[in-house]
Amino acid sequence: MQDEVLNITVGQLLEIEPMPVLTEEEIKRKYVRGEPLVKPDEVKKLPTRMYELHQWYMDITKRSNRESLMGQVKKDHYYHQKAVTVEYSELFQLYNQDALDKSIVSCYCLMKMYEMRKGGRYGIGLIDPNTVNEYTWQINPHHEKQVEDSMLEFLKRLKYNEDILLPYNFQFHWILCIIKVDAGTVEILDSLLKANTDYNILFGIVNRAWARFISVTEGERKKKLKWFRPKALK
Repeated sequence: MQDEVLNITVGQLLEIEPMPVLTEEEIKRKYVRGEPLVKPDEVKKLPTRMYELHQWYMDITKRSNRESLMGQVKKDHYYHQKAVTVEYSELFQLYNQDALDKSIVSCYCLMKMYEMRKGGRYGIGLIDPNTVNEYTWQINPHHEKQVEDSMLEFLKRLKYNEDILLPYNFQFHWILCIIKVDAGTVEILDSLLKANTDYNILFGIVNRAWARFISVTEGERKKKLKWFRPKALK
């Protein structure tokens, strides 16, 4: 019966009874491996690079059992050789503007590094958001130390840049921190204007790494970082 297939009553099928109101979760498309990342009629409307990536995804899911793509990151990019893994389900969320995973933002940072070097633009350093983030820090005490050690290493390696950018993910939300080593300041750009208490873990990670940084590097530095947010436009 058609009503059973649609999971509605006969009255609803005949428009005698009101149709059930669907929640956002029920309406939202879900990831199914091997199926298009967007609605089929939207595939050809994708920008060129996104279309090419989509076609690669459709092809690779037919030819292999892989659930992710992996990229090798050289030591001179994030100061230690590592692999960045992007799950196909994360690509689905990206294409549907539902969420932005740390691995994808990490890849975006690598792309911006390449563009800046190619264009001869220097003075801006980028911290890997897949390494320094709240989720990893909260796993256990070992990861706490690992994240803070990585933050220290980034400060040491990027100290000659005018700006050090840290895209930071917490509570399923992204913010951008702009660290100025010479001035000893950190500017927070946050579209949600969260309360300062929401940044406590971030403050701890960066402040502790900063205290270690000024103790192991030469030169006069501010003993404490000054955190601030830009004033709202009137």
